[in-house]
Order: sequence, then structure tokens, then C-alpha cells
Amino acid sequence: MFKKITIAFVLITLLSLGLSSAALAQDDQPPQPGGIPRRALLRGQRLIGEITSLGEGQISLHTARGDDRVVRVNAATQYRDTEKNELTFADLQADRWVVAFGPRGGEDFMAKLVILLPEDFDPAELDGRKMGGKVLEVDTVESSFTLQTRSGEQWVIAVDESTRYNGEAQALEELQPGMVAAVIAEEEEEGALLARRVAARWPVEKRAGALKAVDPGAGEFTLTTRQGEELTYLVDEQTRFRSRQDTIAGLEDLQEGMLAVVTSRQPDDGERVAVLVLAGEEGDLPEFDQRFIGKVVEVGEDEFTLETRGGEQVSLQVNADTLFRSPLNKVSGLEELKEGMLALVMAQEIEDGEYLAVRVVAGRFAWLRLPRLWRAP
Repeated sequence: MFKKITIAFVLITLLSLGLSSAALAQDDQPPQPGGIPRRALLRGQRLIGEITSLGEGQISLHTARGDDRVVRVNAATQYRDTEKNELTFADLQADRWVVAFGPRGGEDFMAKLVILLPEDFDPAELDGRKMGGKVLEVDTVESSFTLQTRSGEQWVIAVDESTRYNGEAQALEELQPGMVAAVIAEEEEEGALLARRVAARWPVEKRAGALKAVDPGAGEFTLTTRQGEELTYLVDEQTRFRSRQDTIAGLEDLQEGMLAVVTSRQPDDGERVAVLVLAGEEGDLPEFDQRFIGKVVEVGEDEFTLETRGGEQVSLQVNADTLFRSPLNKVSGLEELKEGMLALVMAQEIEDGEYLAVRVVAGRFAWLRLPRLWRAP
């Protein structure tokens, strides 16, 4: 007998269809310059510097502040690049810039995480004032914009031909009120600020639930969330739709009662504009007996082993019908699955204690927060 499928689990499966667009699902925070994970920035202390030498259990750095420091590492230290790909100590090289994160206090800096910055990383970007917040006004005549920080302060920031842009605005003319932005600014005479770099995007939110009403004529639909909210979303030419076997191509294909995960942009006028809609019927889910979450510890010719959060090791067979999903479609089959990857697996029990993987969502990404969308059956 198959376990009862909860609405929340259907939603997480729908969500797996759109993992390649995970960047749209971030919370309403300004993007971080340099690709450094925001969570890491909030914990402990950090050192940013250029590697001068590598030794037994240590990294010598010439820091951005101009002093020399030694960072201790051990078997528990993790290594990554700014794309969140896992690395090892052997991937570090002299003359490359890194960010090391460790706990506060203590005479020695013992790194829990070391992030290798891109080869074209410009340390000059570390100089200057770093600000994040909401764009209130854009003045193309005066070549400036007004930024409101989280603390409520408002700053007028100038731009010139040397200002670099990232994100959804590639020029001052594309910057719009309501966007969130991270800014590296240079302080000029009399306290004026000149932006060296501006990374901006529209704030987005993600909601999950069931479709209550669909109105193609009005270009909108209504979603009833699990909390009982009724939210109306507008659809425009930039709205994208995802579904199993690509059966939903537009608003006209949505039906009342379908389950959906909606990522939306919310401009200042309060109207929600759908950016990405993942939708489907409960019957779109593959049948399964068990679901497993954990880390891939071994990959064979026609099977792989997953170590679950509880420390249990589960052997999972695959066949031609096993469906693989991942961010940016980097894992499309067993041959792309690597040790150390995280995975969500839906599986059928074929014999006592043996399982066939029906669907595998895997990759080197921090999606372990996704299980919050479900409750145990």
C-alpha cells in the first residue's frame, strides 16, 4: 500500500520541476556582492585575503586590511567556490583570494568554511562602503538613485560610466523603484557617494497552495495557500510555466483545483505579478513507497547509496524510467550523480529492504530547507 500523499509533498515535487530557477525563489534580501552566501556572512567571523602559502593544516593569507594571518584547517573544514560547488584543500592555490569563516573568539582562527573566490576577483571591490536596501527613486538626469536601507536611512547614490551593474538592471535606466539592491560605493568629497557596483533585482516571494480560480480573459488566477490566504496573481509575457511533461504552457492550461507553487514579483502598487508557476494535478506524482533525504556516498553502474540524516545508508537502484532533476539540469542521469551531492529520492520497494528510485532531485545546493514544505504522513 502506498503511503498517503500529502498536499505539501505534491508541492515539493512540483517545486523540484523548477529548481533550475532557484535564484528567483530567494527571500526579499539584497543580493550579496561577490557571491558569498548570506548565511555564512551572519555567523562568526570572517577573513578575506590572498593566499601567500599553503602548509600542513593551515593557510597563510595577506588580508584585505594589509596584515598577515594564518587560518587553521582540519578534517571538518569545508571548501567551496562561489557557485557552491564543493572543493578540497588541494583546489586552493597561492595568489588566489579566499574568504574564511570561523567561530568568534580564540587566539587561532579555525576555519569551518573556506570559499575560493573567482580568478578575476577584484580586491578593489572590498574597499568602499557596502549598502543594501530598497530603491526608492531613480534620477536619470542627475545620474543618481535613492536607496533606503533596512534601518530606514535614505541615501542618494551617484553613478558614472565606471559603475558596474549585475542582476536584473544592467544600467541606471533599467533600475526601477521597488527593486532591492546591494551597492559598493565610494565616498567622495562632502560625504557624497559614488556607486562602483550595483547588483539589483525585483523582490520576490514564493507561495504554495491550490488554484481556486483561473481567469484567462483578465490575465489572472487565484491561489488558496495552506494558511488559508487567497492571493490573486497577474500573468504577463514574462511569466513562465513549468509542469510534468510540459503539459502547462500558459494561463489557459491552468485548472481550478490544481496544486501550484508560485514565485511572484510584488511592485509597490501591491499587485502580485507571477514570475514562475509550477503546477500540476496530484496524479502527476509518481507512485512511491518511501522518500529519502540525504547525501550520496557511493555511485555504481546501476545504483547509488544515500546516507540519510539519521545516518542510515540506503541502496537505491535506477532504471530507464528513473527521472533525475537538478538545478541548471546538471544531473540528468546516474552518470552525473557524484559523491557528496545532496538528494531527495522517491522510491518503490521492490524487495524487502531494496528500493528502486522513481525520482531523484540532486545537486550541490542548499535546498535542505525544502522539507519544511511537507509534514510527515
